[in-house]
Amino acid sequence: MKMVLPFKKSLSDKIYQMKTNKCFIMIVISVASLYSLRAQTIVSSLAELQNAVLLNDQTIVLTPGQYNIQSLPSNSRFFHCSGSNNTIDLRGVYIEFPVDATSDQHFLLTGSNNTLKGGVFENTYADGTEEITDYVKYNNDRNKFANGGDPHIVIQGDGNSVIGTKMTVRGSFPYGYGSIYGINNNNQFGLSKRGGIAVQGTNAVIDSCELQMRAFGHAIYIQSPSNHTIIRNTTIVGDLRLGSELLAETDPTSLPSRSNFMDFSEDHENPDPIDPNRGISLCEDGIRLYNNGGSMEVENCRVEKMRGGIRGYLGSGTTVINSTAIDCESTNFNLPNGGSITNSYGNFSYCPLSDYRLGRSNTNVELTIIPSPHASGSHNLLDLEGNNHTAVFHRTSDPVDSEETRAIVITGDNSTVTNESEYTIILESTANGNQVTSCGTVIDNGTNNTIILTTDCFEEVACDNTTEHIEAECYDDMDGIQTEDCSEGTLNVGWINDGDWMKYNAVDLTGMKSIKARVSGKTTGSVIEVRTDAANGNLIAEIPVTNTGGNQNWTTDSVSIETVTGAHDIYLVFKGETGYLFNINWLSFSEESHIITDVNNGLTSELNIYPNPTSSTIQILNEAGSKAYLYNAKGDLILSDLIKDGSHQMNLNTAPAGIYYLKIQNSEHVKLKKIIKN
Repeated sequence: MKMVLPFKKSLSDKIYQMKTNKCFIMIVISVASLYSLRAQTIVSSLAELQNAVLLNDQTIVLTPGQYNIQSLPSNSRFFHCSGSNNTIDLRGVYIEFPVDATSDQHFLLTGSNNTLKGGVFENTYADGTEEITDYVKYNNDRNKFANGGDPHIVIQGDGNSVIGTKMTVRGSFPYGYGSIYGINNNNQFGLSKRGGIAVQGTNAVIDSCELQMRAFGHAIYIQSPSNHTIIRNTTIVGDLRLGSELLAETDPTSLPSRSNFMDFSEDHENPDPIDPNRGISLCEDGIRLYNNGGSMEVENCRVEKMRGGIRGYLGSGTTVINSTAIDCESTNFNLPNGGSITNSYGNFSYCPLSDYRLGRSNTNVELTIIPSPHASGSHNLLDLEGNNHTAVFHRTSDPVDSEETRAIVITGDNSTVTNESEYTIILESTANGNQVTSCGTVIDNGTNNTIILTTDCFEEVACDNTTEHIEAECYDDMDGIQTEDCSEGTLNVGWINDGDWMKYNAVDLTGMKSIKARVSGKTTGSVIEVRTDAANGNLIAEIPVTNTGGNQNWTTDSVSIETVTGAHDIYLVFKGETGYLFNINWLSFSEESHIITDVNNGLTSELNIYPNPTSSTIQILNEAGSKAYLYNAKGDLILSDLIKDGSHQMNLNTAPAGIYYLKIQNSEHVKLKKIIKN
């Protein structure tokens, strides 16, 4: 463990030589003293990190690299951060936590004013399994897969922050069935949870984190005696199955079969049959505030496929700003009395957009409805319980749910509701004294309600797709994506995960030879599969997606397509790693061949260049008066030069290593050559 002091001893001598301003001297001495206490501590092992976090007033840097918690003694495989005023810098660090290695929390922050920065933490299975697909095998081999235990991080001290940390949570039992067998001690088969971050201290901040939940447990949960928790810029992604998938587990050793295909989540003594249309999250809540957990602020966050999205109804106060919760099982949003939601988004695929649970009242809500054409189950679009709410509902520009009959249902009193969508509002017999302004139909079964129908409503984005230009947001069907404002105008499609798809009806591909896609994003290795007639249909092209370094930094990727005739439904199927992959603005089919097809059909040995391979430049001989074009392996034009004499040097210093194609063209001929840049 190496200690590095940031100030030299002579600094204090220089300070004491200043005689002109005593106040200035005192301030400088105080600042110097403060910073001299924050020594930098560099550690290169997990054992050294354990020791360092017990002390105070440091910047602790763990050398970037891969670590395994099993390098520590079996009775001490966690980090007790009892020191205060520390920055624990884990940027570039990956720590593996095998599910059978420890049931303790991974990081316990009992000191105050610490910042845990960076780090990738992953629960792993011994056989390398990443995604569970055989739930019968998983739950029958509990000792191998399901150790359960405390969450990755527990925050108990005051003023602690977790910033830029990514974690993958695995290892609970049972897994694959959510809460249908109970969530507490009366669980039908016993229960071992594993969560993400537990907040039990005051003034905690969670910022720019990512939690991939693959275990039954909360992603972030806030408990007594915490207060004033801030969660921002954070993404939480769970997993979800339909009840029909559970009913298909007829193996007699499976948990559904052993429970006679009953659902115990609502009433343990009198269970109901599993509903085949019910969406069942395999996790608990995304962001959950408990009784006596104080208040929380949630900003610029996104929650997907959890049991509940952003749930604050048990707390003393909740503010939600610029956040999205979709595809959850029980509710996407709810609030305590007096809570607020501003400029936020959600759908109603498997649960209400919001359920105003326990009749909480006096909230101020602005939510944008994301149409949900594949909604499943018996829930309403939104359940507005309680009294004295102010609620405004917008909608995104996604295609209309042509057969969707779910409604916004109001049961309480004296709320002011503005509905800018086409969805129906139903006031139940208990609803009294509400004022409703709506673009959609209003059915008033209550008393003393004021109804105003308006035409100042949502307008669909005009979609005029042609084979030569298809706006990405003008899809006819989709799974998993969402639209957003685009820096290039109108909208783009974003929030794309591995396996999501979009469908465009009846695209005439006769004579088409290539496809272009306008894309942006910060991931590497993502691909757009172009398929006909089904999401698993004939694969006619694969478009590698460029890492542009930003979600609104746009480029155009293009490839050749297989020969297809006639009109076909086109599916874009997105493939990549975990998390959000990229954005797409538009796509275009063309009768012109993609450059790589031209090159492969026309490579020549007549083009005289050297050296090849090259590390910097190439010399082009005997091509005076020609134009030189350099393309990358995907066909993007990288460089172009006019060749003025018989020996021309082309500089490739700015091009990264890889395969390129050089095209030399003049009025008499076109020559092509493959170039390798080292």
